[in-house]
Amino acid sequence: MFVTVRFTLFLSVPRMKVFSFRECRALLILLLLTACLSTASAQSGTSYQISGQMVSSGDALDYLISPDGLYVVYLADQAVDGVVELYSVPIDGGATIQLNSNLVLGGDVSDFQISADSQRVIYLADQDINNVEQLYSVPIGGGSVTQLNPDLVAGQNVEDNFRISADSQRVVYRADQEMDDVLELFSVAINGGAAVKLNPSLITGGDVFLFKISANSQRVIYRADQDTNDTRELYSVAITGGAVVQLNLNLTSNGNVHHTGFEISSDSQRVIYLADQDVDEVLELYSVPASGGAVVQLNSNLAVGGDVRSFHISSDSQRVIYRADQDDNDTVELYSTPIVGGAIVQLNSNLVMGGNVSSRTKLSPNG
Repeated sequence: MFVTVRFTLFLSVPRMKVFSFRECRALLILLLLTACLSTASAQSGTSYQISGQMVSSGDALDYLISPDGLYVVYLADQAVDGVVELYSVPIDGGATIQLNSNLVLGGDVSDFQISADSQRVIYLADQDINNVEQLYSVPIGGGSVTQLNPDLVAGQNVEDNFRISADSQRVVYRADQEMDDVLELFSVAINGGAAVKLNPSLITGGDVFLFKISANSQRVIYRADQDTNDTRELYSVAITGGAVVQLNLNLTSNGNVHHTGFEISSDSQRVIYLADQDVDEVLELYSVPASGGAVVQLNSNLAVGGDVRSFHISSDSQRVIYRADQDDNDTVELYSTPIVGGAIVQLNSNLVMGGNVSSRTKLSPNG
């Protein structure tokens, strides 16, 4: 038996339309297909431009996404071809905001970082004096720009390896701020204030070369020829300034803390470094508390001609993995040891003749 079902649908027009069951079924199928197609389109990730309109020959050159995922900050010669400025835009699109102040003739923004709390952008630019790189802070959504370093003059510059502390409170930077061509280390509040010099007076010819901030934002570890010209050693200081502690032991004649070789554990408790501390041109691996203290050699005695080549600290700050030709010269193998020193475990099995463990060794994220 065929049953006819009728539905009543009120439309926006001032009359009533009565649909049969078949008409309603067709209408429902059409509505469902439309909804499915709309969902598929939304999930297909249709792209859209978020950078502002570029001048002829203008380009977006580099970008970072804020840690909270809400903004994209990018460098572009967007307004004037060849003049690189800094912009911010919501990641889902909207009005672009120029973050830097007006640039002096010939000026450019050369580098930038976003704070971990996604609130501020720190950028390097010769904004006020051409060829004098200075450091600035600005809210990520735009607003008042603050110069972080004291005014510099021609010949002086802030270097491009500045860092923001993980708590987003301070910025640490290198600059020949007090004496031309003498690079020293400074710390300043992220929203401006008096910059504090972290290193003591350097020996004639000395410089600060490399630095890192501990994950707890409490200390800065830096490499410098602070006490003896051309002898690079390792130092620790509170991020707000204070007493400086030398971390490495006294170096053998011509010894140095290696230029590639120091890391701070993720728990901020220890520093691991490579140095020819005991024998000139023999790189070995050492562990020391981040605030200073007893130094422990992590590798065992090396074969004649052997060196520690590279290392990684596990994410749980418990162990150090290192590559070395420890047992046979020119046969690089992989070892694991507690971060405070102790029993060493060889991780690889026996290698074929001429075999080596690659420098592309990685640690799992869980340590």
